[in-house]
Amino acid sequence: MKPSKKPILIILCMLLFSAVLGIWIHTSGYIEFQNSGLAYLHRSQDKYDLMHQTDANAYTMEIDLNDLESNIGKRLWEDGEQYMEVALVDSNERNAGGYRIFFRSHGVYDFNGGHLTSGIKHSRPRENCTQYEIVADLITTYNGKSYLANYQGKTGLNEQDGDYFGFYLFPDEAYDEGVPLENAGKVTITLYNLTEHTWTRK
Repeated sequence: MKPSKKPILIILCMLLFSAVLGIWIHTSGYIEFQNSGLAYLHRSQDKYDLMHQTDANAYTMEIDLNDLESNIGKRLWEDGEQYMEVALVDSNERNAGGYRIFFRSHGVYDFNGGHLTSGIKHSRPRENCTQYEIVADLITTYNGKSYLANYQGKTGLNEQDGDYFGFYLFPDEAYDEGVPLENAGKVTITLYNLTEHTWTRK
């Protein structure tokens, strides 16, 4: 009886499939996509288009400055799998800016594109170049008086699904007007001028 050639054919087909799959993974950028998420979509200008739109909504929530850690994880807004949460609230010396708040934006993405709403505008000013800037504004209301907050910091698309951005809750003159650096009670914040990003595969 002659040995069957079927096992050999199966092995050859498996090797061929593995080779084709390996080439596709290498050339498609899929591994980089898995590691980087939205950042991969953003910097792959040859593969994904990017559109911006300003979110017309204003988002308001209460922040407890007597219990700073209690604010962490509170969601300012959410829409299905997308949401924005408080990542940090802390208090420093006045010469270090006083109260700070940081937000974490969570978007959605797959290999065909993605969506992110953030206080940061991520853009592509020219070919093979990306940049980001805070464009959102934050108003803090304390004891009936409202203050426009100053920007504190921002990140790029360092997280697979989003970024971080932050503000000093009060301008310096607010502390002259009596805002305490400890146990200031509850304040209301309003965040607006967020930017919606949509990446679509070409």
